[in-house]
Amino acid sequence: MKENVGVRRYQIILPTSKPKSKKVSELPAADMNLKPAYLKTKPEPLILPDDVTNIFNHDYLFMSLQNEYKWLNTESKHFLQQIYNSIFNSKMTVAIVTGGAKGLGKAFCEALLKRSYKVCFCDVDTDEGENTQKYFAKQYGNGNVYFQKCDVRSENDFTVMFNGVLQKYSSIDLIVNNAGIIHETQWRKCIDINLNGVIQGSMLAIDHMKQGGGVIVNVSSLSGVLPTLYAPVYSATKAAVINFTRSWAMNPAVNQNSIRMVTMCPAFADTDIIKDTKEEQFQGKQFVDPFLEKLGIMPLERVTEGFLKVLDDQDNNGKSLIVTANVMNYVTFPDPLKPENK
Repeated sequence: MKENVGVRRYQIILPTSKPKSKKVSELPAADMNLKPAYLKTKPEPLILPDDVTNIFNHDYLFMSLQNEYKWLNTESKHFLQQIYNSIFNSKMTVAIVTGGAKGLGKAFCEALLKRSYKVCFCDVDTDEGENTQKYFAKQYGNGNVYFQKCDVRSENDFTVMFNGVLQKYSSIDLIVNNAGIIHETQWRKCIDINLNGVIQGSMLAIDHMKQGGGVIVNVSSLSGVLPTLYAPVYSATKAAVINFTRSWAMNPAVNQNSIRMVTMCPAFADTDIIKDTKEEQFQGKQFVDPFLEKLGIMPLERVTEGFLKVLDDQDNNGKSLIVTANVMNYVTFPDPLKPENK
C-alpha cells in the first residue's frame, strides 16, 4: 500500500470472521459514543475485538473495511462510515431535504439525523411537516432539525429557506432535491416541481458550495432511465433531472470545487405517490399494474440504503444509481464521443 505524505495513519482492529452478533454496537469493545473531537485529537486504535490488526491510510480505509469484512450488515457499515468521517474530519454535517415531511424525504431525513447531521426539511404540507418536526425533535433533539414551509416552485420560498439554513447553521453541505409529483393532466405543475424545483435547489447549492464543496443528490426515478408509457411527462422530467445532473457534474464549477452531484433513480417505493393515485394522474392507469407486478413496491428502507450508498461513494460525481428490489447499480450511459472497441 502506497504511503501518502502528510496523512496520519490509524489502527483499526477488527475480527477476522463473522461474530455471533452482526451488530457492531453489540461487539464488546465497540464504543458507540465516540466523539469526533476525541478521534481527531487522539489517533489511537478503535478496537473491535479479535486477533488481527489492519492498518489503513486515508485513501483505503473504508473501502478496505467494506471489501474485507463483507459480513458486516448495513447498520454496521454505516457506523464504520461515521468513524471514517469523524477521523478524517468530514465537514458534511448540514443538510437540506425538499419534500421531507413524509415518504422518501422523511426517510432520508431520519437517515441523516442518525448520522448526526443537522437537517432542515421543507414541504408545502404544513401540518404534516410540523408533525414530522415534532417527531424528529423528540427522537434526535430540537436543535438538530427544523421544518420550513417551502414551495420549490417559488424562487422566493426556496431562497428564503436556503438563507435561513445558512443563518442558523452557517453552512450547507448537502442538499437532497427530493420533492416530486406524478400528474399527467397537471403537467405544467409536474414540470415545475420535478424539474424546475431541482434546478432551483441545485443552482443555489452550487453557488454556495463553490466556497467549500459539498454534495447535491437529485432524486430522479427509474422512469428517468426507461420510457414510461403511463406517465410521459413525469418520465421526461426525471430524464431531464439525470442529464441536468450529469451535465453540471462535468462543469469545472462543480468538479474543480469539491462539489459532487449524484442522481438517484428508484423504482416503485411505498409512498403516497404510488398509494394515493387517481386516474387523471396517468395516461392510462391500467398500464401501471403490470409494472407494479414486475418490479414490486420497495420498502422505504431499501431506497434509504441506496441513498446512503450515494452519500458514501466518493467517486460517483455525475453518476445515476438505479434502486429496485433486486438491483442497486450505477447506470452506464453510452458515450458517443468515445471510440468503439472493435
